[in-house]
This record gives sequence, C-alpha cells and structure tokens, in this order.
Amino acid sequence: MNLTKEQIAAIANANSGFTFEQLLTSALDKDRLDALDYEPILIEMSKENTFQKESFNLPIHTIASTINLHFGNLCYRAYYKEEGITKTAVEYGTTWGELLEALAERAETALDYINLASCAQMQFAAFEDRNDAEIFARTHYENAIERIDNVQELVNLVGGHLQEEYFEDEALATQAGEAALELAKTFQDYAYICFDENECCNFRNSDIYEQAGDRAIELKAQASEDELNNFKIMLEEEEDEERLGKL
Repeated sequence: MNLTKEQIAAIANANSGFTFEQLLTSALDKDRLDALDYEPILIEMSKENTFQKESFNLPIHTIASTINLHFGNLCYRAYYKEEGITKTAVEYGTTWGELLEALAERAETALDYINLASCAQMQFAAFEDRNDAEIFARTHYENAIERIDNVQELVNLVGGHLQEEYFEDEALATQAGEAALELAKTFQDYAYICFDENECCNFRNSDIYEQAGDRAIELKAQASEDELNNFKIMLEEEEDEERLGKL
C-alpha cells in the first residue's frame, strides 16, 4: 500500500469509521473498498495497534465492528468459492478470531465488549469452531453487562443481541434483566423493562417481567397520561389481566 505521509497522518487521525473509510478510499483511488482491501489493514491495527506503523484514533469498538463486517464477508465468499478469494472460510475465521482476541486485550468500555462479542451474531463466525465464537461472545457480553449502568441499554442488549437468530443466551439475558432491575428507579424504567421502544416484551414469562410490571404499577403516578395509556395497551396485547386490573 503506497500512501504518502500526509495521507497516512490524515487517515490515522480519523476518529470515526465513516471518515476513516472515506479517507482510505480516496487515498487508494478507488470508488469503493472491498473486504480484501481491509484485510491487511485490520490485521495491523489489531495486532500491532498501528496504521502504517503510526498510532491511530479509531476506538476499539469501531475496529471490532469493522472486523466483524469484513471478515464475515470474506468467510461467506470463501465458503461459496468466489473467484479471487484464495483462502478458505476456516482460515479467514481463524484470523478473525485472532484479531478479536488481540483487540479484547485493549477493550475497556461496554460498547467495546458488545462489538467484540457481536462476532457470534452472523451466519459465519470468528475462530475455527463456532463454539469458540460463542464462548468468546458470552465472556464479552458478560463484560459489557458488568459495565452498563443504564436500564435502557441493558434491555436493548437483550433484545438486540442475546435473543437473536445466530446467538441466544437466556442466562445472559436474565443477568442483564436483573441488572436492569437493580438500576431501575422510575415508572419509565420499569415500564421499559416490560416493553422496550419496539414494544417487545423481552422478559416474557419471567420473574423479571413480573417484578418490573408490579413496580411500574406502584409508580404509575409518575407516568404521563400518554405513557400510562401506552403501558395499558402493551399489557392488553400481552393479555396481562392481573396488572390491568391493578391499573
């Protein structure tokens, strides 16, 4: 990759994935970058913590999500034997896992850990064996849960990551729900545990739902008319006659 010092400095200074990609695309004189373009760059950034031997500003969570995107794409293309792809899906998956493990040593925030763990959310997953990807994901989703101090983020983690097609873990979902209950203080908090912003009941038929529903009713005086009406509608759809009767 032949880049000028000025181009390297500008790309290394980018603090968002969008800006990084724009600058890199321009520097490589391409209309659109391919996963193959990203492969050596992501290997260096993960393992060496440099871009073209220079320090960079991209956060861990952005690099992790970029790795998952592009190595997932490479695994898919290798699996279906696309022309021009010279490695196997297993080889790409093994490298993918190595990069995530290298990044995990530098991870700090909940978002870092969530994006690392998201490798298990795709049709093809990191590491040689999918079971290894799931073990890695569980470890880092748990790390994320321990660092999240917001009810909505915990509930969204359950609905968006822990009950998905390619990865589902009820033990982690319960852990996140219990953490949300510990943080909850207001009607809005407890109502959100029952029904998220997409009107999904992530803790259906669980003690978490029961406790949150009861506390929401106890704090109903805090709710606006619209909030209370929406909560009633959700209870009706859930056919929760017990709590509807209390309202």
